[in-house]
Amino acid sequence: MAIALPLNKYTMGLIGERELRALKRGAIVVNVGRGDVVREEDLYRCLRRGRTLGLARTSGGYMMGMRRFRRGLH
Repeated sequence: MAIALPLNKYTMGLIGERELRALKRGAIVVNVGRGDVVREEDLYRCLRRGRTLGLARTSGGYMMGMRRFRRGLH
C-alpha cells in the first residue's frame, strides 16, 4: 500500500489496524506522506503478527518509535 497524504485534521491517524488488516497478508506499506497518518501502535501490532511484511518510508523522523519497533521485531 502506498500512502501519500498530507497531515491535517482529517488524515491524522487515518490508517489503523482495521485498514492494515484489510491488506493481503505480507503486504508492504510505503509511506511517502506524513507519518502521523498511520497509527504507530496499530502498525507495530500488524508487523509483530506478520500481517504486514514491512514498512518503507521517506527519510526523516516521522515515526519516533520505529527504533523501538525494530528492536521488538528481532
